[in-house]
Amino acid sequence: MYTVYSKLNCSHCASIIKLFDLKSIPYTKKTLGPDFNRKEFIEQFGKTTFPRVVDDNGNVIGGAGETVKFLKEEGIL
Repeated sequence: MYTVYSKLNCSHCASIIKLFDLKSIPYTKKTLGPDFNRKEFIEQFGKTTFPRVVDDNGNVIGGAGETVKFLKEEGIL
């Protein structure tokens, strides 16, 4: 299971969520605003870019590109 930290009107966020849906990869989506604020996001990730994907163990996989690379390396894609 993964957690995708996203925001509205983010094409990279939408791409990762679509990929997870197409490949039936389980995830939880958290959205800027209702689920967390910008300050919390920066404190957690040290970045301001979206999305950020985290695994169940709390390991940050990264953004969209890093997530696709990780999923390929793990044989998920």
